Amino acid sequence: SYLLFHVIIDPHAPAEFGFEVPLWEFGLSDDGAVAVEDLAAGHRFTWHGKFQHIRIAPDEPYRIWRIAPEERA
Repeated sequence: SYLLFHVIIDPHAPAEFGFEVPLWEFGLSDDGAVAVEDLAAGHRFTWHGKFQHIRIAPDEPYRIWRIAPEERA
């Protein structure tokens, strides 16, 4: 698994941006999926595809995710 961090620098304005998930690090194709654990909020979810989008607000100025390939059943 990998840790992925995003932090906004301006404490007064939200930031909205796209980013690329390093699916190739897990040997996955660009349309692969990874399990995501939000370490700050305690949520779990799945990202599909290497391009993701996020909005970060000053009241929650950072995100820390643990990402790993999805478990296959």
